[in-house]
Amino acid sequence: MVALGMGQVFGADDKKKKKPADAPSADGMQEFRSPKHGFRIKYPAGWLMAEGKDPVVTFSNKDSSGQVTENLMVSMERSKNIKRTEDNLDVIMAEVEIQFRKQFKDVKIVSEKPVEVAGFPGRDIVLTATKNGTAVELETAFTVARGEFFLIAGATTPDRFAGSDAAFRASIASFELLQGKKK
Repeated sequence: MVALGMGQVFGADDKKKKKPADAPSADGMQEFRSPKHGFRIKYPAGWLMAEGKDPVVTFSNKDSSGQVTENLMVSMERSKNIKRTEDNLDVIMAEVEIQFRKQFKDVKIVSEKPVEVAGFPGRDIVLTATKNGTAVELETAFTVARGEFFLIAGATTPDRFAGSDAAFRASIASFELLQGKKK
């Protein structure tokens, strides 16, 4: 079973430990590396970063009032009960959709297509839903690699999605697995 650690999508700030970020690169993105989890990803400069259990990392953008307006999250799960391989992505897609429906109301898949994530076959899903009475739109991509399920999700309100989606897609495209993951 795929567990999506989406938790609070956005809104009031959470209590997770925030860490200072590295300086942005020339493309206006900052890089997060997790040797423990074996990946790196770029995210928009100026966004706050918080590590957690699931999602393992969340990047948040706040408006001038301090309200979180966009989130970018990376979740992962080690393969346990179900053998997950690149060959059964349709089954995993169905599991992901079930999990979204458990965590959100009024889920509507806007688009779904095959993509490569970190050089592995995956799926890209855009969906709309509601959570705690707030409309959300998500750009999500997932893959299975090295016996682990990785999901990268960008979330914001539908009125902000068009302005945020390019950053979400750039972050998803930047996602890479590191060599020699630490145990």
